[in-house]
Amino acid sequence: ISKGNLDAKIDIKEIDTSHFWPYIKTFLPLRKMSGLLSINSHFQGIIKGHFKLSTKIKFRNLLFDYPEALTNVLKSQWLNISFNIDYDSKNFHIQNLSMELPQINIGMNGKIFNIADKYWKLELEAKSSPFDVYQIKNLIPYKIIKPEISNVILKSEAKGYVQLSSAKLSCKFSEIKNFSKNLNPYVLSIELKLNGIDLKLP
Repeated sequence: ISKGNLDAKIDIKEIDTSHFWPYIKTFLPLRKMSGLLSINSHFQGIIKGHFKLSTKIKFRNLLFDYPEALTNVLKSQWLNISFNIDYDSKNFHIQNLSMELPQINIGMNGKIFNIADKYWKLELEAKSSPFDVYQIKNLIPYKIIKPEISNVILKSEAKGYVQLSSAKLSCKFSEIKNFSKNLNPYVLSIELKLNGIDLKLP
């Protein structure tokens, strides 16, 4: 620590999240999460001022229950997440956020506005590698997609390979906590390729 600046690293190897889930569940909009968690993180800057954070997170034997967005409980042998955050004392700039599952790789960039305000806003844009649509149907967040679109996807027997060209989400924190209770007040747009054909969903 030098003149208020902090340079710190954290390295955690395969801790069982079930041990501390009762303490953190009130801070997350999830019903349940469990698995073996590893974290490698590097913090540089001032805690209550400008700082940069780079983090790699790995889960093994993940169980992820988020009924406000997903219709089914997500279970996966592994999940890898990495990201860089630049905080300018007001907004979080999310850079190179990567999420890898056995079925799909997703890359995202975004921004959280006015984090100190209880009505803070989130904007994200995601892109993906090609994936088999049939294999990832349980990963699709149907409850944050407009019903006229999500119902068609949920009931379809679509097969083939899909690639997200751009999926954009804009919403307030209150909407993240209560996706299924809102009448889609957030903005979600999707551009994708299905078997080589460009599609755009409002």
